[in-house]
Amino acid sequence: MASQTATHFSREQLAALSLVYRRVERIEAWNREESEAWALIHSMEGPGRRLDPPLQAELRKAINLASYLNGVINNSGVRMIRQVMDENLPFTPGERRDMAQAMKYQLPAWGCGKITLQPPPGYIQTVYGPGFQNEMDSLEKALPAFLALPKQ
Repeated sequence: MASQTATHFSREQLAALSLVYRRVERIEAWNREESEAWALIHSMEGPGRRLDPPLQAELRKAINLASYLNGVINNSGVRMIRQVMDENLPFTPGERRDMAQAMKYQLPAWGCGKITLQPPPGYIQTVYGPGFQNEMDSLEKALPAFLALPKQ
């Protein structure tokens, strides 16, 4: 606000950007909650020990919560990317290059694998329902053009 940047956007654009930022805040909160669930799940690591019924119930709950939140975060991320694309924000060539590079990021060997919009087979249907695959496919096709540097 101090830099007067907001004055360069229409009310409609500011409202849309506000929704994007709120979605980012929600995703961050869900990510923290998912991390807490994973911390509990990771308590199973280490030497074998007795798994009593109360701990088993707590672990089941944590696994279900982590799975659910993972789906919610993924779904919201896709929707957020779509919102940003729809706003046609004036990204600099450097920002577009950074975003394109992030799409190619390869996690270390100990990570889950290459970051991709395509989840394992069957995952979409169980977490989001069959229609969501079309949204994922559409977004994956649109992203390269969106991230491409403008012709000079």
